[in-house]
Amino acid sequence: MATWSASLPSTFLVDGYQEQWPDNLIIQEMEVGPPKVRRRQTAAPEYINCYQILTTAQVATLKTYWTSTLTGGSTTIDPLVHPRSGSNVVARMIRPPVISALGAGKWRVGYVFQVLP
Repeated sequence: MATWSASLPSTFLVDGYQEQWPDNLIIQEMEVGPPKVRRRQTAAPEYINCYQILTTAQVATLKTYWTSTLTGGSTTIDPLVHPRSGSNVVARMIRPPVISALGAGKWRVGYVFQVLP
């Protein structure tokens, strides 16, 4: 497990934030009557898409953090401050960050986190 890098902001933008709660159902169509529905497992991960504005130096820090500390996303982050609730959660960055230029040394960085139950 890794902690969130102290060299990176711990807050995320409200703009573009998306949260998807677990899709944890198995739906089985029946020959006659309504489908049977049951829970797949007792707990399932949720997903968060969020963004930060970083400087060029912070993007370089993020790249090192992603490749070395998180070993390309295979290591969990504990704790990560949940962008909406503010609570500490255990999460994994399941895709590499997506970096877009804003100009003048500013970059918009997109993350996809899997929040573990």
